[in-house]
Amino acid sequence: MTTDFQTFEVRRRIKARPRTVYGLWTDPKRKEAWFCWDANGWTHEGYSADLTEGGHEKVRFTKDGVGSFGYAAHLFHLRPETRLVYGYTMAGQSGPISVSQATVTFAPTADGTEVIYTEQVVFLDGQDSLENRVPGCEDVLNRLKQAAEEMADA
Repeated sequence: MTTDFQTFEVRRRIKARPRTVYGLWTDPKRKEAWFCWDANGWTHEGYSADLTEGGHEKVRFTKDGVGSFGYAAHLFHLRPETRLVYGYTMAGQSGPISVSQATVTFAPTADGTEVIYTEQVVFLDGQDSLENRVPGCEDVLNRLKQAAEEMADA
């Protein structure tokens, strides 16, 4: 049994107002569209979310040849257009892979918003690593950026 504690940060400058970017993160239908985007052989099923303080988010991601992974989150703190803090677990078919706390801040800039995503994660029993997690989070934030910048009020 091993535990590997790590912290990392991903930043994105988005040409959309904080209200728009924060709204994409806290509206369940909009979040599913960018967060659960099916591509590169990945699919999702069973998305459910109550993206309010104290709420939850759950989904299962699957890819042939890789397997199926469950994501379950609990939203601890939301400050509209400014910050959200949540915890989440990733689990595979044999059990938990990781447990994380994530903080997302939304700071206004001259041309939009700077999003800073900070994750404190413990990888369990060597089942995942920063080499996998960071690119996954970068991809998620790239999809958020694309969705926000495509909106009419960007």
